Amino acid sequence: MFALAVSRARAALVLTSVANVDEQPSSLLRLIPDAPLDPGTGRMPLTLRGMVGALRRELAGNPGSPASAALARLREERVPGADPATWYGVLAPSTDLPLADLEDPETRVTVSPSRLATVEKSPLGWFVDVMAASPSGIAASIGTVLHAAMEKLSLTPGADLSAQAVMAAVDERWNEFSFESPWVEEYERRRTTRLAEGLADYLSAFDRDGHRLLGAESGFEFDVGPARVRGTIDRVELTRDGALVIVDLKTGRRWPTKDELPEHAQLGLYQLAAASGALEGLPEQAAPGAPSSSSSRTAWAGGCSARPRRRPSARRRSSRSGRA
Repeated sequence: MFALAVSRARAALVLTSVANVDEQPSSLLRLIPDAPLDPGTGRMPLTLRGMVGALRRELAGNPGSPASAALARLREERVPGADPATWYGVLAPSTDLPLADLEDPETRVTVSPSRLATVEKSPLGWFVDVMAASPSGIAASIGTVLHAAMEKLSLTPGADLSAQAVMAAVDERWNEFSFESPWVEEYERRRTTRLAEGLADYLSAFDRDGHRLLGAESGFEFDVGPARVRGTIDRVELTRDGALVIVDLKTGRRWPTKDELPEHAQLGLYQLAAASGALEGLPEQAAPGAPSSSSSRTAWAGGCSARPRRRPSARRRSSRSGRA
């Protein structure tokens, strides 16, 4: 839209913007070379937090600005953010020692299976996420409620496994969500209904095929070198032929492709948990080392679809895809 508007100008191009406590000029203004910007009246924000931020921005652009005296006055009054000692990047690092001494045989670094892919992609990103995780979005919150609905229905003998029953369980907690507008709520409601239909299809097929549920939201913990793997598996199932199936329900907009499954870090750790005996309550025929354990597999359920992957057996891997 910006490019279209600029292309229509014949004699003059006028750009305007708003800057206040809640709004700031668009970054598109930076695309105009040598464009003189009229700051307008430039009134100082009416909140202490906003005033500190404005003064710090002014001081960063002009070290000789009177903003330094104003910040010093605010620091005397102990206004948060006015003291330079609290500014990010000003102080020297408190230590340059490693976060964990991996040479110490007693060292254990907790690793979550769901975050292992982040560790492989960016160790720094993983550390920041663990130390200062950002609030989860509405999609993740709805996913948590869907997981709870699956657990509730799975552990209730003779439960109704229809999509209506899944949505009824979701509705019990729907008022926990806060939406920006009615249309956003309607959109998320429709998306959640589609996911509930896929979940109902999976649970109904599981019950119809006569499989057995060994655990729901099963926690596990085991060590691999200095790493302590700790997590929770959505479902641990046993098929009629004695195959152990680990199900990880995903409610996001994307799930692993067939080519990604053999190297999927999270699913691999779930398989390792089963192979290392970290899962409690497994029947003898499904326990690690049993004859049927070589047929154990991991299934990925994503909305209306599921993609299973067999645990490596005799140095052979296989995968398939189908409808849940």
